[in-house]
Amino acid sequence: MESIRRGIRLLAAGTVLAACMWTTLQPVGAETFPTRPVKRIVQTAAGSSIDVAARIVAEGLARRWGQQVVVFNQPGAGGAIAARALAAAPNDGYTLFFAASSVFVVLPELQKSLRDDVAGFVSVAFVGETPMAIAVPANSPAGSFPALLELAKTTAGGLNAAVSTRGGLSHLSAEALRKAAEIDFTFVHYPGTAQALTDVIATGCR
Repeated sequence: MESIRRGIRLLAAGTVLAACMWTTLQPVGAETFPTRPVKRIVQTAAGSSIDVAARIVAEGLARRWGQQVVVFNQPGAGGAIAARALAAAPNDGYTLFFAASSVFVVLPELQKSLRDDVAGFVSVAFVGETPMAIAVPANSPAGSFPALLELAKTTAGGLNAAVSTRGGLSHLSAEALRKAAEIDFTFVHYPGTAQALTDVIATGCR
């Protein structure tokens, strides 16, 4: 982590969140649901926007259901680890997956082995959206987006870019920007946005 903090500059791209809850099978209507605690799988590390949203929803569901809703963070591989955890769960409706849209839009194209697993999921609810954002340290000379692009072009080796989840929307969006603007980034991958932003703030512009 110290090598990251010694980087020349750190660019953070926030994750677009189109969060949904998914399960492998809807609960059977013959019994009152739920009759025991429900497991909630989250694809990012604690403190990310997806995690915070998942915990807010979990708290509300726990009050409504009168049962504990336990959040399990399983970050990594752009959500593939969490998706496989849901695929391996019993088909009883007691395991929910709180996922970003990239898990169903991007991952099946990047990892063909996930297509069958994702196809077996059942959508329960659409939860919300957050915008994509780019942030730089407060003392960066890039005070505008055009200035940031110019800085990237004139900096030897390009800029360091902090992105959450390898293969996720922030990573792929930054790759698209790099290609479209003909600039260079060195990507630093984090399990969640919170850690990336912390390092951006701590690094500053040196």
